Amino acid sequence: MKRLIVHLMLCASICFSPLAAALDVNSFSAGSMQQIRSTAAGDIQIVSLWSVDCNSCYKEMGLWQQLSAEYPQLQLVMIATDAPQYRAEVEQVLTEKQLTHLRHWQFDHTTSQRLRYEIDPTWYGELPRTYLYDRDGRRIGISGLLNEEVLRTWLAQSLPTK
Repeated sequence: MKRLIVHLMLCASICFSPLAAALDVNSFSAGSMQQIRSTAAGDIQIVSLWSVDCNSCYKEMGLWQQLSAEYPQLQLVMIATDAPQYRAEVEQVLTEKQLTHLRHWQFDHTTSQRLRYEIDPTWYGELPRTYLYDRDGRRIGISGLLNEEVLRTWLAQSLPTK
């Protein structure tokens, strides 16, 4: 039922929204995590994993939208763990949540277990899942809805002072 509602909303937005066409979602396959991490090059980076079936993920998206506006230099990458046949729903959610300006990836046809293992061998698929990477490439993995205060503290410690 939820997918049907998302699908109907998608159809309406395609007819009435020019933003939907501008969204670029890369296919996440073997080697993609290394590619994502290589773009950080000494900067902090946040990688957020989510799904169209994850209500907590939607709540977290509000925080990503707010933080990306406050910190335009922040490297925030979102990875949808949904299968490729849900691309339209993924794009719809990202457009509705006003996150089209971020870098986006979506799992490809590869077995999701293999892709999860590439991201983190200790991660079993619980969502939302967020990785906070510091300037030295060390990461903190967090499952479940992020605590905004903890995230802001990490950002204050990790971002250069003005």
